Amino acid sequence: RELIKVVPDNPPRTKARVPNPRPYFDKEEWQLLQKVSNERIKKSRGARIRNDRNQLHDFMLFMVHCGTRVEETLRIKFRDCKVYKKNNSAKNDDRELRFTIQGKTGVRPVRGMVGAVSAFERLKERHTPVGKKQPNPDDYLFPQNSRDSLNTLLKETGLKTDKYGRLRNAKSFRSTYIMFRLIDKIPIKSIAVNCGTSSDV
Repeated sequence: RELIKVVPDNPPRTKARVPNPRPYFDKEEWQLLQKVSNERIKKSRGARIRNDRNQLHDFMLFMVHCGTRVEETLRIKFRDCKVYKKNNSAKNDDRELRFTIQGKTGVRPVRGMVGAVSAFERLKERHTPVGKKQPNPDDYLFPQNSRDSLNTLLKETGLKTDKYGRLRNAKSFRSTYIMFRLIDKIPIKSIAVNCGTSSDV
């Protein structure tokens, strides 16, 4: 309607981004979480509960060794993943899990550390139908979200909140991956690329 004669030069105001660091698990807390998780698996009554607890345990390991987001992890299929040996080494410690994922910031390749390889191999074994050698390629690694089971585990270990009172959940495993990699002096850019985020974040 030509009510505005000139478009203003000033850019629109944008909200200032408030830093919101997510809680993570330090080395001792992470070891405690794995220990209690393993004990719960051993004490499981019935195949269904044991399977659920095994799935949760491998979900935690997978995320802490890959750095993927929760929703990304729940979308990964067996056909997406491949185990590689670094430098053609015979050592199991030199293996890594590689897959490409459609994430929040687009398609990106992800490299998971040896802990993710161990979790992936147990998942393959658990999901392989009787009489077959491999799971269905289109099956999800984690067909169900173990949110309730994780909350129970966190409360049992006293790790539901961190020392600042911030609530922990499955997203804390991604933060744990990032913190562990920073402690190991991995370049920030490499971590950012693997996690599908910016170096600033």
